Amino acid sequence: MASLKPRASTRISIQWQGQPAAEETETLVLTFPGSYLDLRIYREGQPSAGAIQWAQAGSVEEIEKESDLPSLTFVPTISSVPALPPDVEVLPDQGTFKTMPNGDVEEYGTMFNPDTGRNQEYIEVWRRLSLRSPLSVAGHSTGDAASLLLERTPSLPWPKVQSFLGHIGQHGLGISRIQDTADSDPRFLAWREVFDFERAAWERIYTVGSREEVNLYLPSLNDVPKPDVLPGKDVLPGKGETISLQNEDWMVKFR
Repeated sequence: MASLKPRASTRISIQWQGQPAAEETETLVLTFPGSYLDLRIYREGQPSAGAIQWAQAGSVEEIEKESDLPSLTFVPTISSVPALPPDVEVLPDQGTFKTMPNGDVEEYGTMFNPDTGRNQEYIEVWRRLSLRSPLSVAGHSTGDAASLLLERTPSLPWPKVQSFLGHIGQHGLGISRIQDTADSDPRFLAWREVFDFERAAWERIYTVGSREEVNLYLPSLNDVPKPDVLPGKDVLPGKGETISLQNEDWMVKFR
């Protein structure tokens, strides 16, 4: 995955086959080498404004194709997307990407359209977001936009909670999947944060879920130890190691 560099993207529009392009969500996708976070919240003015349309965390990999255009496959570890109807073929979440003259990226593929109840071709337009490292306010090098991805899987059997939080540059996401009992449907919590360089702190843009549960399962990026204040260490732990947030261990999946 050396060619897949960390990036943050927002979706400009989605166009289903035979339909005009539209966008009803505020979407942020953080793509790390080998992993991704994807949160789509209904915009103001939509019937479900402020609710999750799509929340996923999982793995991503480049696939070999005859075309020169890059293609990616996304495999969710947690996903808020409901199971497909039994009569609909389950397709891999796979898209082919083409850079447009203005720098935006078109994604082509086929996936399930909940409005029609069948698989259809689509075109999504994505815009890469500019990146700046939050470490730049502390006198660190700004040569790269610092990135971090953490995962927490509690050992208690119920509720079963799996949480991810991370950032690429100044763009941050947190997503949790909670299942209270063996017979209950999973619930999702989420937040989006952006780093305020004037205040030198992460600012919450929006939150989905109760404040109590979000604080319990999805601490802010402000709670992540800074590289220069970890006791006895000069840098954050490396990939595969753990750090403690609110007395819980989180594994470093990428940094």
